[in-house]
Amino acid sequence: MRLQFNGRSRSTTDLSSSSRQFAIASKSKFNEVLGFFTSGGKIQKPPNWNVHTMMPRQLREGLRRHPKGSRAPRLIIEQLPSIQTTHLHIPAMYNRTHVVDLSFKIPQVTSAKVCCSNVEFYHRPMHRGTIGPTQIFKLKPIRTGFGVRHTFLCMCGRSVQTLYYHARQLACRHCLHAIPLSQTLGRATRPLLQISRLEALLGKKGYHRYSRVRERLEKKFGAKVMLAKALR
Repeated sequence: MRLQFNGRSRSTTDLSSSSRQFAIASKSKFNEVLGFFTSGGKIQKPPNWNVHTMMPRQLREGLRRHPKGSRAPRLIIEQLPSIQTTHLHIPAMYNRTHVVDLSFKIPQVTSAKVCCSNVEFYHRPMHRGTIGPTQIFKLKPIRTGFGVRHTFLCMCGRSVQTLYYHARQLACRHCLHAIPLSQTLGRATRPLLQISRLEALLGKKGYHRYSRVRERLEKKFGAKVMLAKALR
């Protein structure tokens, strides 16, 4: 069978062979662009092939500056001992001060001297018969619709409500470069954290009060609810 193209007749066998040659040429060009070469009918990697050539520029630059394993793992907020302004019972009068015992909450911090303008934390000494270090944080009052809420002024200048203890010092999570636990979990394990937090919030007292919420969560997460209860 012969077909005519622009006044010229060509057989169908010639068309099929030319299209096959074009496909082979395009495939070899595609492999050449990707940096591969064919040998013995199999696609192999060239000797100078590097995985960084196939990466985005930002990812390649980040791995060059900070290779994997070069930095220590970041701290987890939920695993650090913490102290909040609500635990200190800050007085409203300027001429009143009191001492709060923190040894049960943070064993490394014995007590805190609290007044309306600042808080002085007394750390446990390293050796017997010596005086431990102290840290002073100013308090910033914030007016709300129902009174005054106090926050700590950290060394970095941020106004925070919670201080965390690490390496014999109290600081905010930004100074410690700490991250929440949810950032270390994936899509499959994040529901376990949600269920455990809700169970800790509701507790045994609200078991019958929040029965509808509990049933809805059990339908949503299924078997993960029982696993989260075991991890508590």
